[in-house]
Amino acid sequence: MTVFVRYMVPVLAEVDIEAGRVVRVQVDDEAVGDPEDAFVIDGTDLSDADRDRSVTIASSEDWPAWELGG
Repeated sequence: MTVFVRYMVPVLAEVDIEAGRVVRVQVDDEAVGDPEDAFVIDGTDLSDADRDRSVTIASSEDWPAWELGG
């Protein structure tokens, strides 16, 4: 089963106010908070044990490259 673990992560948008545009967006990966939630994308109920196991795995394993968007 694939489970998504949701984290809250600050995103910094560098804005050029003279040009009226966003210059750069940076995910502040040094400030990742604790996991907020764990869920199955299709809405399937997740047991407390599976939720805890998912959070443990997400918190202890090396992460692959980040994918932006959603």
